[in-house]
Amino acid sequence: KTGATLSVEVNDQGELFGLRFLNDDENGEKVLVMLEKRNGEWQASADAPQTDTMQTVRSVVIRTSVSGALAQAQVPVEVRAGLSEIFADQLPLNKLRPGDKINLVYETLLYKGAPLATGNILAAEVLHDGKTYQAFYFAHDAEAGAYYDAAGKPLKKGFVMQPVNARISSGFGMRFHPILRSLRMHEGVDYAAAEGTPIVAPSDATVSSVSQQTGYGNVVVLKHSGKLSTLYAHMSRFQPGLAAGSRVKAGDIIGFVGSTGRSTGPHLHMEVLVDGQPVDPATTALPVPGLSANQRLAFREGSVKLAANLKLLRDIPVSVAQLD
Repeated sequence: KTGATLSVEVNDQGELFGLRFLNDDENGEKVLVMLEKRNGEWQASADAPQTDTMQTVRSVVIRTSVSGALAQAQVPVEVRAGLSEIFADQLPLNKLRPGDKINLVYETLLYKGAPLATGNILAAEVLHDGKTYQAFYFAHDAEAGAYYDAAGKPLKKGFVMQPVNARISSGFGMRFHPILRSLRMHEGVDYAAAEGTPIVAPSDATVSSVSQQTGYGNVVVLKHSGKLSTLYAHMSRFQPGLAAGSRVKAGDIIGFVGSTGRSTGPHLHMEVLVDGQPVDPATTALPVPGLSANQRLAFREGSVKLAANLKLLRDIPVSVAQLD
């Protein structure tokens, strides 16, 4: 699809011997496909992918537009979408003007030394009109986290509620499947909920679509703002009377947890999309919990190190597009 990355390997003679790409399985995941030429024949690699994670830094001075500056600095589109939502409650990024600056520290997943996917934005800083806005990521557990300012206060209010009263069993991002021995990019979050559990609108919205799809099964898409939408998949059934164009309020039932489509068992798959780009629901839309005393200590330790990285970027008078 448009925007997908194809990694190509050639030898010194220019002969093709390796291909890698993420293939959409229409089930909220993209699977890493690795093809290699061995003894003159093409075959899928059965080896467990060995990956590394590195911190990527970007320091971007706005010259004309924010989107143009970030694109020129080679900031991935998913990082750009996430960044706009992190600061949405404080400062819409489209308000930035020439001379303003954005400093970023985010994760890049590498395979054989080449960028494969991006992880979390670990720290971000926006300098605008003499003010400094900062965000630091804190992982609540292995599956989800959120952004806080330097004092440990949540940056976003998030939706009024969760779509189901259950824990997140599978978070957003790239992960290794231990049984299939493959890398998979999960483009939403999964809630471990029993069959028939009511699914509610997490905030006021307009129903964009109510449909049946091959991978997602019974799926509902809600429109919350001009650019933010949410998707709910694998429903057992829809709420009677729900249709495209309907208005729903926070807490209204839109359907019930099921296992339709390509699903191995009952659960709710939820996605958050900003201008059609999947972003992490936990960091961009879901309710943000406060930090406990122990969490505050852990947050302070991590944020101090990241703040030092931001200060280094802040003191650089030019744009930095680090070569990964």
